[in-house]
Amino acid sequence: MEETKMAVFLSILSGVLLSVMIVMNSDLAISMGVYYAVALIHFIGLIVIVIIVSRKKLSMKFHNNIPIYWYAGGAIGILTTIFQNITVSNLGVSKTLALALFGQSIISIIIEHYGFLETPKKLLQKKQFIGIGFILCGIVVMFLY
Repeated sequence: MEETKMAVFLSILSGVLLSVMIVMNSDLAISMGVYYAVALIHFIGLIVIVIIVSRKKLSMKFHNNIPIYWYAGGAIGILTTIFQNITVSNLGVSKTLALALFGQSIISIIIEHYGFLETPKKLLQKKQFIGIGFILCGIVVMFLY
């Protein structure tokens, strides 16, 4: 139960940090250009993780049985940052994140339903459609008012 509480807290904290990061990244992109900002953002991220790994005295291990597509996360992270830097200036942070949440929810349901990317299969449930409906209602309200 403690692990679940910690996971919930870290998920909320992740969302908070994501919102702050998107604002900061967008402002940086406006001042220096989207692609230079993305390069700088990820370079700084690289420095931070190198410091963390070196302080913890961790070593990186590569395994031969890792599917090649698992390495695509870095490219997806860069594309996500580019897309958010472009959209925040037009839509604002709340709309950008609401639409991103919608996209995340849809693809996560599809991934789990079919067991894509080696995830355990979880069949679609009616309550998931209700949740998606609430997200869509929220997005519509955000765009109308």
